[in-house]
Amino acid sequence: MAQIDQAMFNLPGFPGYKGNPPTNETEFNALFGADNPWVNKPTWAQVQAELQVVLAADTKKEAKKRIATTDWAVLPDVGLANVAAFETYRAALRELIKNPVAEPVWPTEPTPIWS
Repeated sequence: MAQIDQAMFNLPGFPGYKGNPPTNETEFNALFGADNPWVNKPTWAQVQAELQVVLAADTKKEAKKRIATTDWAVLPDVGLANVAAFETYRAALRELIKNPVAEPVWPTEPTPIWS
Protein backbone atom coordinates (compact mmCIF):
# COMPACT_ATOMS: atom_id res chain seq x y z
CA MET A 1 0.00 0.00 0.00
CA ALA A 2 2.90 2.30 -0.81
CA GLN A 3 0.60 4.54 -2.84
CA ILE A 4 -1.20 5.72 0.30
CA ASP A 5 2.15 6.75 1.72
CA GLN A 6 2.79 8.76 -1.44
CA ALA A 7 -0.66 10.34 -1.18
CA MET A 8 0.02 11.43 2.40
CA PHE A 9 3.49 12.74 1.49
CA ASN A 10 1.83 14.86 -1.21
CA LEU A 11 -0.34 16.61 1.39
CA PRO A 12 1.07 19.67 3.22
CA GLY A 13 2.86 19.17 6.51
CA PHE A 14 2.94 15.36 6.53
CA PRO A 15 5.07 14.44 9.56
CA GLY A 16 5.70 10.81 8.62
CA TYR A 17 4.97 7.85 10.88
CA LYS A 18 6.31 4.48 11.97
CA GLY A 19 4.64 1.19 11.26
CA ASN A 20 2.24 0.04 8.60
CA PRO A 21 0.30 2.43 6.37
CA PRO A 22 -3.32 3.00 7.37
CA THR A 23 -6.00 1.03 5.54
CA ASN A 24 -9.02 2.84 6.96
CA GLU A 25 -10.07 6.03 8.71
CA THR A 26 -9.69 4.61 12.22
CA GLU A 27 -6.10 3.55 11.59
CA PHE A 28 -5.36 6.90 9.93
CA ASN A 29 -6.67 8.85 12.92
CA ALA A 30 -4.76 6.62 15.35
CA LEU A 31 -1.45 7.39 13.64
CA PHE A 32 -1.60 11.10 14.32
CA GLY A 33 -2.14 12.10 17.92
CA ALA A 34 -0.32 14.25 20.48
CA ASP A 35 2.90 12.23 20.12
CA ASN A 36 2.85 12.53 16.31
CA PRO A 37 0.86 15.64 15.39
CA TRP A 38 0.02 16.69 11.86
CA VAL A 39 -0.68 20.42 11.79
CA ASN A 40 -3.81 21.04 9.70
CA LYS A 41 -4.28 17.28 9.33
CA PRO A 42 -6.45 16.45 6.31
CA THR A 43 -9.48 14.24 6.58
CA TRP A 44 -9.41 10.61 5.53
CA ALA A 45 -11.54 11.65 2.53
CA GLN A 46 -8.86 14.13 1.48
CA VAL A 47 -6.21 11.43 1.77
CA GLN A 48 -8.37 9.11 -0.32
CA ALA A 49 -8.85 11.83 -2.96
CA GLU A 50 -5.09 12.33 -3.15
CA LEU A 51 -4.65 8.56 -3.36
CA GLN A 52 -6.82 8.56 -6.50
CA VAL A 53 -4.47 11.16 -7.99
CA VAL A 54 -1.44 9.01 -7.15
CA LEU A 55 -3.04 5.88 -8.59
CA ALA A 56 -4.01 7.70 -11.79
CA ALA A 57 -0.40 8.89 -12.17
CA ASP A 58 0.74 5.28 -11.73
CA THR A 59 -1.71 4.24 -14.47
CA LYS A 60 -0.32 6.85 -16.84
CA LYS A 61 3.25 5.73 -16.15
CA GLU A 62 2.38 2.05 -16.70
CA ALA A 63 0.45 2.81 -19.91
CA LYS A 64 3.47 4.70 -21.29
CA LYS A 65 5.69 1.74 -20.43
CA ARG A 66 3.33 -0.71 -22.13
CA ILE A 67 3.02 1.38 -25.28
CA ALA A 68 6.80 1.69 -25.52
CA THR A 69 7.20 -2.10 -25.47
CA THR A 70 5.06 -2.38 -28.61
CA ASP A 71 6.61 0.42 -30.68
CA TRP A 72 8.31 -2.16 -32.85
CA ALA A 73 5.00 -3.79 -33.84
CA VAL A 74 3.71 -0.83 -35.84
CA LEU A 75 6.84 -0.11 -37.84
CA PRO A 76 6.14 -0.56 -41.55
CA ASP A 77 9.08 -2.91 -42.17
CA VAL A 78 8.01 -5.41 -39.48
CA GLY A 79 5.17 -6.81 -41.56
CA LEU A 80 2.88 -8.25 -38.90
CA ALA A 81 -0.31 -9.82 -40.21
CA ASN A 82 -2.19 -8.43 -37.21
CA VAL A 83 -0.78 -4.89 -37.10
CA ALA A 84 -4.35 -3.58 -36.73
CA ALA A 85 -4.66 -5.46 -33.41
CA PHE A 86 -1.54 -3.70 -32.16
CA GLU A 87 -2.84 -0.34 -33.37
CA THR A 88 -6.09 -0.93 -31.44
CA TYR A 89 -4.16 -2.00 -28.34
CA ARG A 90 -1.95 1.07 -28.52
CA ALA A 91 -4.95 3.35 -29.03
CA ALA A 92 -6.48 1.97 -25.81
CA LEU A 93 -3.19 2.64 -23.99
CA ARG A 94 -3.03 6.20 -25.38
CA GLU A 95 -6.54 6.75 -24.03
CA LEU A 96 -5.29 5.73 -20.56
CA ILE A 97 -2.36 8.12 -20.95
CA LYS A 98 -4.70 10.99 -21.85
CA ASN A 99 -7.35 10.07 -19.26
CA PRO A 100 -5.68 8.06 -16.49
CA VAL A 101 -7.85 6.40 -13.87
CA ALA A 102 -7.08 4.92 -10.48
CA GLU A 103 -8.28 1.41 -11.36
CA PRO A 104 -7.77 0.85 -15.09
CA VAL A 105 -9.02 -2.04 -17.14
CA TRP A 106 -5.90 -2.92 -19.07
CA PRO A 107 -6.28 -4.00 -22.69
CA THR A 108 -4.78 -7.36 -23.60
CA GLU A 109 -1.60 -7.13 -25.62
CA PRO A 110 -1.99 -9.02 -28.90
CA THR A 111 0.31 -11.86 -29.82
CA PRO A 112 2.29 -11.10 -32.97
CA ILE A 113 1.27 -12.99 -36.08
CA TRP A 114 4.05 -12.89 -38.62
CA SER A 115 3.13 -12.63 -42.30
